[in-house]
Amino acid sequence: MRYRSVNAVEEFEFHDSRAEGGELRDGTLLLPLRSLNIHKNLPQNPSEYDMEIELAILRAEGFALREYSPCPECVRDEQGNFVPIEPRRVYRGEDGLARFTQDLGEGFYVFGWSVEQKEGAAVHTITCIGEGFVSDVSFTAEKITIEWDSYTDKAWYESDEWRKHRASEKD
Repeated sequence: MRYRSVNAVEEFEFHDSRAEGGELRDGTLLLPLRSLNIHKNLPQNPSEYDMEIELAILRAEGFALREYSPCPECVRDEQGNFVPIEPRRVYRGEDGLARFTQDLGEGFYVFGWSVEQKEGAAVHTITCIGEGFVSDVSFTAEKITIEWDSYTDKAWYESDEWRKHRASEKD
């Protein structure tokens, strides 16, 4: 691959990127991501704009699941709000890994990616939206590498249309 980033997930905007058929193999999370965005003015992106990556491969080596928490099925209340029909469950250990692996193979959109320090480790949390599910997965990894070959265009939020839309919201 032409470009590479190591242990620098903060250089990327994951929202609305599409994870396509990821897998866990020998303690490594392999996650192909379409439409991942990288921040501007970095060695891998000298553009003055955040840029959309056509296809990136994320490798989280030493992947250790902490929690997997799928959102339960929801119904709409009288005000149109989604209300869960059962409490949200948190899965850990082998059960959590099995449930996450099943959803991982189906693909999903990344709604958010956050990192925080807990007990001396960087804990990554991904909010995933898939066919009929929303979930959070928290994990640690020894090393996270993102590699890619090409860009498609400016990130969607860098477009003139989006900027005009955002400006009109402020008025």
